[in-house]
Amino acid sequence: MKPKNTTNRITTNLVSLKRIKPKTVFDDERELTSYISENEFGMLNALSESIGLTIIDTEHQKFSGRYYEDITGTIQETGDKIIIEVQFGTSNHDHLGKIVTYSAAEDARFAVWIAEKFNEEHITALDIIQLNIFAVEFRIYQINDSPYAFDYNVVRRPEFTLTEKQKTEKKIAYENYFSLLSDALAPLHVHIKPAVGQHVMMFNSGRSNIFYSIGFNPTIKKYSIDLIIHTTQSPDKNHAILHELEKYKTDIEKVVYDDVDGEMVWEELPVAARVRLSIPCEKQIIELTDEDKIHLIDWSRKAVEKMLHFKKILSKIHI
Repeated sequence: MKPKNTTNRITTNLVSLKRIKPKTVFDDERELTSYISENEFGMLNALSESIGLTIIDTEHQKFSGRYYEDITGTIQETGDKIIIEVQFGTSNHDHLGKIVTYSAAEDARFAVWIAEKFNEEHITALDIIQLNIFAVEFRIYQINDSPYAFDYNVVRRPEFTLTEKQKTEKKIAYENYFSLLSDALAPLHVHIKPAVGQHVMMFNSGRSNIFYSIGFNPTIKKYSIDLIIHTTQSPDKNHAILHELEKYKTDIEKVVYDDVDGEMVWEELPVAARVRLSIPCEKQIIELTDEDKIHLIDWSRKAVEKMLHFKKILSKIHI
């Protein structure tokens, strides 16, 4: 027997990927639903990417007749209604009934049923019903003590057709905008790269697992630059770093507000922390005029320059 070729052997350690139950991260289904609806960590953007339709104008726990629907929204490409039903655990008859009932109540063309796992009989039932219902598995992963990572896996995709124009117009608009933004930020030695979804880009803070994101949030109709603190699976550590940053809050906000319009929010999140500087952005990317884009890029350049002050402060924090 010939010996194995060891010239290309892996020399670094390989570690296993752990799957984490959502209920260990989120208090209940309602909290997970709010995170998706409000696009925390790009969760709604990622769902849009997974199903191939852009979900905008979401409402959380909307009361419709006798029911509270988890999430309602609109499909940007078509203007149709969509409803989203979220559950922990494996698909069950109760949530199958809800997704069908809510779709009828809202006269929704599309629906998304999110669960950790789907039983085969529920997938078969959706095929028989022949509604435009996506079955999407929601998963959370972790490597050793790394921050949590989420993922969507579409296990049932209804048959429908969007025109090529509907599919590509928005994508091209985002690409063109972020190309202009990249050029504008280059003199600041800031190099943006894709984040979750096509609505947002990210760049480094100089510290591992603390990063900046910049871009559009169609769900809440804002354009923002965020400092995201997500260093460990322990929320306490992320919140402690935010509290240290808040010691410089008065000085930082003075620097920012002297030259940049917007609202600055410092907030703890269940598994992370964030400082967000945002301005309203009512229009969708394909609705922006050249004047709108110039305004956003000019604001971005000024805002990024001011938000970079966090890099100096982070170097002083040893948590």
